[in-house]
Amino acid sequence: LRVRSVYRLGEHSTLTQDTVFYAHNPVVVFESKLDWNDHHKLIKADFSTNIMASTFKSEVQFGFLERPTTRNTSEEQAKYEVCNHKWTDLSETRFGVALLNQSKYGVSVRGKRMGLSLLKSGRRPDTSADCGVKYFNYALLPHEGGFSAESVVLPAYAFNRAPVAFGGEVQVPVCGISQPNVICETVKYAEDSDATVLRIYECERSYTDCVLTLSGEYEVYQTDMLEENPVLLATGREILLHFNQFEIKTLLLKKK
Repeated sequence: LRVRSVYRLGEHSTLTQDTVFYAHNPVVVFESKLDWNDHHKLIKADFSTNIMASTFKSEVQFGFLERPTTRNTSEEQAKYEVCNHKWTDLSETRFGVALLNQSKYGVSVRGKRMGLSLLKSGRRPDTSADCGVKYFNYALLPHEGGFSAESVVLPAYAFNRAPVAFGGEVQVPVCGISQPNVICETVKYAEDSDATVLRIYECERSYTDCVLTLSGEYEVYQTDMLEENPVLLATGREILLHFNQFEIKTLLLKKK
């Protein structure tokens, strides 16, 4: 189901927005076209929820920040807006709501309300900043249970990384990882050889053991993030890995 709405924002600006509901997916997507011609106004998408939580989580690279939903002290008041990459989540133990985004990185949560900053329209140093037609999407995802990789992180990845059609043959060395909170963020060629590099991290802030399954027989080395100082971990198709909270591992794969 797709519902189109048109809003007048400011004196000279218009937001055309499609609210998209899916039959077999709880996510509600807001496909937006903003024709902006005003200045000195902050535009936010604001959602009122019934979630009562003392903190909320916002994604940063290879992890998340946790911030209070209250404004009781001067320190909390200074956190009126924080950064987020692909998601922000407000959860109780049995239910939660995640705010997913593709290109807007400022978020605020106060009490039960969540807000995503869409546009600032300042005039310094650029006097025409943010003017013109802009396209962007964001989404609201209610989920059962508290925060987890399955309920928030993996749907946020799916929302940000749509499948790309490709006519040729693609060889991917990773077949799977046994735990959903361990994510293979990067697959690339090594900087100074024909080996393959994987960058894998733990996303829930939880100690985890997992099995990495590869598409063939490889020598697997663990390196630092500069791909230096390799240490042989194992040889074969299945590799047992141990992750501390938010740990990042860089693995170098060499075909046997």
